[in-house]
Parts: sequence; structure tokens; C-alpha cells
Amino acid sequence: MRTKDRKNGRHKLLDIVVVVLFAKLANANGWEEAEISEKINNNLTSLSTPQIPGNRPYKKAAGIGLVPKADNNCTDCGLCARQCPAQAISKENPKVTDSKKCISCMRCVVQCPQSSRKINGAMVSVAALAMKKACSTRKRNELYV
Repeated sequence: MRTKDRKNGRHKLLDIVVVVLFAKLANANGWEEAEISEKINNNLTSLSTPQIPGNRPYKKAAGIGLVPKADNNCTDCGLCARQCPAQAISKENPKVTDSKKCISCMRCVVQCPQSSRKINGAMVSVAALAMKKACSTRKRNELYV
């Protein structure tokens, strides 16, 4: 049963062995070996893609728009547009950001040589409060197999 996954060239058997070894070690992290083994055994026949909760493609939760905007210091060098992983910044006019495409990764803010890309301080405060609420209680790790 050494089938090769054509999409990424990996051997599925090797993946299964790695997951089984992971199951043996995961007990130290609070997962029950039986729980992991059950998930693995239920998926061995299909080897399907696990269903992971969340938005695909990724979008900001609760619509909090942390979209960086260019100020008057922008020199239109285009570095932010070239570095944007979501291609949300226009290459023709780097001062324009498509808020529907932006994933708020802040790469443009970090990469800007003029430090001209910024986000609204009030929106940062709103996002910080939302994150504090979402992250105030410890959550159990989840395993998707």
C-alpha cells in the first residue's frame, strides 16, 4: 500500500506512519491515545482531506477591518504591492488597497520603507478587545484527521 500522492509527491504510507507516531506521543499533550487512534482508524480507508472549521479563503472574523492605508509619505515604490500575499494592493497605484481581498497580515506595514502604511488606531483597539475576549479562556487542542 505504498501509493504516491500525485499532488505533492509524498507517500501516503509515510504520512500514516508519522500520524501513528504522533498519536503515541500526543498523550503528553493531553490527548487520549484512544481518541487519536479512533480518528486515524476511521480515516484509513478513505484518506480524505480533513474538514477543518473556519473560513476558506481566510477572512477576518467579525468583519473588523484592519486594512492598512497609505498616508502622504507614500512614494508609490510598489514594494507593498509586490509583497502582499493576497494581492490586495494595486500595483498601478499602491495607495489603493482592496479591503475585500486584504487579510490584515500587515506585511505591507512591515515592508514599507517610508513607514507610510498604517491602520486606524480605534480599529486596533476594537480588534484587541475582540481578541482578548476570544483568547481569555484556555481551549483544548483539537486534532483533525
